Amino acid sequence: MVQLPKTQASSRSFSINNLITDPFALATISVSLLSWIIAFAGSIASSDSKFPKFTWWGLVYQLILLIMMFLFYCYNIVDYYKTFLAVGTGIAFIYTTNSATGLVYQSGANKAAASAGVILLSMINLIWVFYFASDNASPTNEWIDSFSLAGPRRSALANSEFETRKISSNTNNGANNRFPSYNQASNFNETQTSRPLNATQLSSSRLNGLENLSARENATTNNTNTFNSENTGFPQAGESTNFTIDDFPYRARALYSYDSNPEDENEISFEKDEILQVNDIHSRWWQAKRANGEMGICPSNYVELID
Repeated sequence: MVQLPKTQASSRSFSINNLITDPFALATISVSLLSWIIAFAGSIASSDSKFPKFTWWGLVYQLILLIMMFLFYCYNIVDYYKTFLAVGTGIAFIYTTNSATGLVYQSGANKAAASAGVILLSMINLIWVFYFASDNASPTNEWIDSFSLAGPRRSALANSEFETRKISSNTNNGANNRFPSYNQASNFNETQTSRPLNATQLSSSRLNGLENLSARENATTNNTNTFNSENTGFPQAGESTNFTIDDFPYRARALYSYDSNPEDENEISFEKDEILQVNDIHSRWWQAKRANGEMGICPSNYVELID
């Protein structure tokens, strides 16, 4: 049975700092709450026969959405609910724009205040729809999140791609189909070598820098046997599989500091402005090598190529 990796959601704890350190979240939630108070107060003062009754339901819905968003940010689980928030704010946008249409053309200072509140709510809801419906790796979201003290958020697409690769690796490590670690010497019989190696089925820790290698990239064994396109992808019987790789043709500078996931041995940590040697730069997770020789993967939106 395949054991899926644990998520970190279960270890989340409530902290108001998660919200305070994110200027975008703090600003939009604060403005939205202030707008809601204005709209609510104006609606109470102008509650008469001409007042659009559906405005009350829209205000209640908006308040519930604000409370949930506040909790999601404080528990730092926004990325798990981005689809829900995108849909939820889209529905709130419909409610507030309908209320604005019913209030803005009516006379009276109270209705004017209520209409001003729902118009501001409509603007914030539209911004939220655009933000939460976009991936974290999109240029706009990266720019917005760059102002956060925690730095840009991980791309959901990159996370799903990486987790799929890990799960696929675990699935192929069954009792009758077990891939050896490249950090250990292993012997293969004829049955094992009959199946070609698929690099995407192995996690980056097993590949140790060999993931998604192009045809021009080669790794050598201790017996100087070339790992190239002419063989099956497996070492011959009696050969060592202790691979070494020193092919990092690019250099990249860290835009932000990054702390690796303690539950994921494949990632590496690095500091802002640190220079890394990298390869496999066509995916969302790059193979990287630090100055101290430590190798692993890093999120591509945390670094930039310098040559």
